[in-house]
Amino acid sequence: VFVEQGGCLVVGQGGHPTTIGGNITATDAKCLSIGFGSSVAGNVSAFGTTGDTPGDTFNFLCNSSIGGSVDIENSMSGAYWCIGYTGSPCDCAAGEKILGSLTFDNNAGGGIISDNTIDENLECSGNTPPPTGSGNNVKGTKSGQCSGF
Repeated sequence: VFVEQGGCLVVGQGGHPTTIGGNITATDAKCLSIGFGSSVAGNVSAFGTTGDTPGDTFNFLCNSSIGGSVDIENSMSGAYWCIGYTGSPCDCAAGEKILGSLTFDNNAGGGIISDNTIDENLECSGNTPPPTGSGNNVKGTKSGQCSGF
């Protein structure tokens, strides 16, 4: 699934789980949200997410399963990310299951990364503001700004 510039993809809206049989790639998209028991067989990549009015639209990955890696890079200041169980402001009810690695690099909108199960590595760098988080079960290494998560 490709999300083009200015597009928005919401998977699992209204509590209806959805299955994506391959990868999701979003380039300069407005938003990307995957949740509510949904699954993606491949990788999830989001580059240059623009967001909307800060505090109005959140990007989230929560209570879903990703069969590959997650790569979120170069998001703009209006693109806040909620990955895993976060409570407020995104109210994600459960963490992610990521079979690969999670990379969160060079994002300007902030984010929270909490209570996820990650089979490989969790790596964060160059984010301003840095993400917050805790409670991640990472089988590989935690590094950079996420080393304490």
